[in-house]
Amino acid sequence: MSATKDMQTLHPVQLCVFDTERDYPEGEEARQILAYHPEDCSIDDQTSVVGLAQALLTFIGNFDEEAGCDSMRAERNIWVFHRPEADIVLLMVVDRGWLPTSVQDAGLKAVLQLAYMQYSLLHGSLRPMLAVDTEGVQAALQSVLNEAAARLLRSKSKDLAMLQSPLSMISGVSWLPLANHIFTAVHSIASQLTIADLGDGQTAQGVMILHDQYCLWSSLSQQDTASLYRLAATTLVPAAQGPSIGRRLASATSKIRSQQSEPQHPVHNYKAWTRNSSGFLSLAQPTAATDSEELITPTVYLQGGEEQLAMLGYCQGSAVLILLLAQQGPVSSNSQQAVACIAQAPLSRISQATSEQLTTQRHCHIPGFRYLYVDHMLTAVQASPQNKVATLSAESLELMASARAELQCMRKQGDDREVVARGTHDCWVVARQRNGRELYLVMEGKGEVGLAGASKLAHDFADSHFPSQF
Repeated sequence: MSATKDMQTLHPVQLCVFDTERDYPEGEEARQILAYHPEDCSIDDQTSVVGLAQALLTFIGNFDEEAGCDSMRAERNIWVFHRPEADIVLLMVVDRGWLPTSVQDAGLKAVLQLAYMQYSLLHGSLRPMLAVDTEGVQAALQSVLNEAAARLLRSKSKDLAMLQSPLSMISGVSWLPLANHIFTAVHSIASQLTIADLGDGQTAQGVMILHDQYCLWSSLSQQDTASLYRLAATTLVPAAQGPSIGRRLASATSKIRSQQSEPQHPVHNYKAWTRNSSGFLSLAQPTAATDSEELITPTVYLQGGEEQLAMLGYCQGSAVLILLLAQQGPVSSNSQQAVACIAQAPLSRISQATSEQLTTQRHCHIPGFRYLYVDHMLTAVQASPQNKVATLSAESLELMASARAELQCMRKQGDDREVVARGTHDCWVVARQRNGRELYLVMEGKGEVGLAGASKLAHDFADSHFPSQF
């Protein structure tokens, strides 16, 4: 294991996808590995890591085959596992000397879940494609792993900062509650597009509307919404806002020193998207003009890879409309005109009204409280702005991290749970779980309210801002 230890010292983050269904004889174990980051690791190092991971999974499975092993903390490394499909394992090995101590195992697993979500959205399920195009699957997986590592390792990593904060989530959909007149307008345009003939026999099978990083509407399932939102928020939204704003929003594609900083799949690189004069978003082609009559659109896989649809983006102001079309391939000028005829004016009004709402109302910041709300059933997340969370003392953040870790352990036991703790610096933290929803709350400067008083403050906060949820 000395080679493995040396490798782990040089590479703070290792990511791997391997197939446990492939049982090769001694000396051919490397054929189980579908992709590995860093790519320059020797085969011996790769097989050593994967061999140890398989041994660990087998050992834990002997005691609890159904639950399996999510993570394991060794002296020098943290091992995290995700099994999205039968016999397919995503593995992350992180050097504890590099990883901030506040990062929890659940956050690291979310990185693996997002990596698989990214792959499956653009390529479908792994297992069926392995039998058809093994090399293609391996190349796509390698691109996904390289990008996931780049997001963590780059300077001032936004993903790593979110993992460090006990009041943030790296995954989930950020929904924006809308004023009644805006919601009515959003519902109206989504309904019209769903039933309209978009030219050339084209029809919309799904609709999503975003404003900056907020989701306003989705007609998709919860899992498909989460997958498409992640893609749209890091690519289509930055591309729609233009080069200067796009560079600021698309931190996922910021450069690091290695060539792996740029995602190899063009769909995941906001720089590969262009916006034409009509507001449509298209994948740029090296020999094609930006305003060519046909738009190049990618295919996305929904419903667990069962449904393949073309993804068309259209923007007005800060609002981005995503249509999932039944017919794949380039979108004709007739279809573009049909979409623009329905969506241009109302989408522009929605963008303006939503911007005004965000300017005049506090959506996320609630004075006197710092919080994180998670709805696992809807994959929804709402949290205090991170610049407000940064005003908390280090002691408060550590106390919240401990309370959140405690609640995560309790969550496996089911039922409603609550953790209330007080720091030595006039700070109360509350972590609450009920019916698939979680609330994490930090309250500084509330004085000697006592345990019951702190719990009541949290109860009143939840009733005011998340009614009927707790």
